[in-house]
Amino acid sequence: MICVLKVCLVEAVVVYGLGFLALAPLLGCRLKTLLLAPLGSYGLLAALGTVYGLLSVPGNPVTMVFVPAALLGVLLAARCARGLEDTRPSLRRPEGRDLAPWIIAALYGACGLVVTWRVLFAPMAGAYDLIQGYDGVYHVNLVHAMAASGDLSSVSQGIYRAAGEGTVLQGAPSFYPAAWHVVATLAMELVGTDVVAATNGSILFVCGLVLPLSTLVFFERLYGRRPRLLAMGCLVPVMFAAFPVSCVVGGTWYPVVLSMALLPAAVAVAMAFVDDLTGAETATDGTRRADSRFLAGRGTGLGTLSVLLAIAFVTLALSQTSAVFALGVFGVSYACFSLFQAARRREAAVVAACAVVLWAVCYKLPFLQSLVHYQWDAFASPEQAMANLLLLSPSAADVAQPLLGAAVALGLVVCLAERRFRWLVAPYAIFAAGYVATASSEGLLKHLLSGFWYTEPLRMGALVVVASMAVVPVFLDRAWSVLVGRREFGCVARWASSLALAGLFSAMVLAPAVAVYGAGDHVGAFGYWEDRVARATVQNLDRVLPADERAFAARVKAEVGDAVVLNVPDDGSCLLYGLDDLDVLWKRDSDAHPELREHLDRYAADPEVQRAVAETGAHYVLQLDQGNLDGAGMYHTYRHDNWAGIDAVGPTTPGFTEVLSEGDMRLYRIEALG
Repeated sequence: MICVLKVCLVEAVVVYGLGFLALAPLLGCRLKTLLLAPLGSYGLLAALGTVYGLLSVPGNPVTMVFVPAALLGVLLAARCARGLEDTRPSLRRPEGRDLAPWIIAALYGACGLVVTWRVLFAPMAGAYDLIQGYDGVYHVNLVHAMAASGDLSSVSQGIYRAAGEGTVLQGAPSFYPAAWHVVATLAMELVGTDVVAATNGSILFVCGLVLPLSTLVFFERLYGRRPRLLAMGCLVPVMFAAFPVSCVVGGTWYPVVLSMALLPAAVAVAMAFVDDLTGAETATDGTRRADSRFLAGRGTGLGTLSVLLAIAFVTLALSQTSAVFALGVFGVSYACFSLFQAARRREAAVVAACAVVLWAVCYKLPFLQSLVHYQWDAFASPEQAMANLLLLSPSAADVAQPLLGAAVALGLVVCLAERRFRWLVAPYAIFAAGYVATASSEGLLKHLLSGFWYTEPLRMGALVVVASMAVVPVFLDRAWSVLVGRREFGCVARWASSLALAGLFSAMVLAPAVAVYGAGDHVGAFGYWEDRVARATVQNLDRVLPADERAFAARVKAEVGDAVVLNVPDDGSCLLYGLDDLDVLWKRDSDAHPELREHLDRYAADPEVQRAVAETGAHYVLQLDQGNLDGAGMYHTYRHDNWAGIDAVGPTTPGFTEVLSEGDMRLYRIEALG
């Protein structure tokens, strides 16, 4: 697992280092700049890769990391030399209260890394084990294609770009948010490892470090000078199984995880922007805006916050575009709340009305139609959907978290009672309504509320989690206050008792299993996901490409070299491009070349099939599950009728010669016809 840790460390240096250099001229050399660095670096790297791609300049660590870092360093040094106080680095050792923010930031990062490692990587057999989800196929292949081609663009991307003659399946260039892939590719090249270790290291970094520190920025902006609330929330970002764990293991939605990990910090920026724009003199906790450690200070005026918000917008769009709409939900909710609290109710109504109109306009935009009308079928009754919501188990694959769900529900009640936190109920209610609509109904309301997130219940559940995070420390603080009552405690005792309560609650939520007297062990949500990871990697179960097929693929690569290989992608061979650099024609399920998919066995007698083979330049045929016609052990998109021609190729089929054979795995050479 050393290589996974190396990738995580390299990404931390690149993302936080480059982002710090980019944002320091705006925010100064402070802790706030470091914590917000991913908002700058992910967008910068994705945008830079796109510009290089359009100019046909290869993207690599030199052009993408070292040159920009040098230029940004020179710019920052020049601004410091001009005597700008906010950008001049402070070499003074932090003392007293100055040290507290650093300790809390370190606590969030350490808790995030430990829990993420324990749940996602400790159960793995090794660093080179991959969670083989369907969506992960595209991400793994795209990272490999980027590294092979040097094209890190988000507007001309595809998994066939660096392939051999199989580029006939590429299609027209299209936009795909590739910030996660760009950083993973650069880390893979800097460390000198393979795509699996790069993927795992990137997951560890995003879930274990970016998400907790991004949430800390949001918490600090929300809670103000209440360090006890911040400390009690150090485990909250990794306390929910529905996000990020379920999205990583169950969905392999790496760009989605990145965008939602960045979302809390972007919300904090939006809150600061709204406060400055509306001219509110106090934050929602009653303290002046200048009291906020991370997003205030000299030079952080409306102009600076406008630029920072624009940067956050671009970064979210290049990470996973749907996150922009989530940022809008949070931002508008907070803006309406701020205006309403300032007795500017008419302006609040105007902002809300404009937001509704803009939502409707976006819903009708032509280039978003494939997104908002994407169909995920309902799977539950409205009552069951609401129960899933309260138990934090948004999909059929999730295990309920009743204790945490109760904390969220009670925390929402506390927020309604406390004016400064009341606005948090609005985004939660919107995302919750979207989840219930998409999980339990069909029709316009489903697509209107959840269409910007593919009407996917798990994605809506993840948004509910993000909206719930800030509620849990509020509940814990109120529970602590109730338990303590009017008792007089010293400062140390107050801190110790509050942290003990938060620690006990966290341990109960994160426990993989709980022993119930007379009923044995009850497996919790995290125990369930740990078992899922172990089954797939250690026990070699629940995976499309098991160890024997990986070994056979290595023999195939040695035999065919760089030749194009016809394949049935759903048998796991779609992963072989990213994992073993095997140029399989179909790197994902596709309708292209029906004459090959359905009639390849007629190659010797059918001129149309011969023409198609010549067009693709294919020389071999690979079968990893020969004779498996019911799709057992394959991806869910497999339909035998779509691949009948390749499935029917055998040792006696005219025009094919068997080269390798082991169990139900075959490699055939396509012979030239006289």
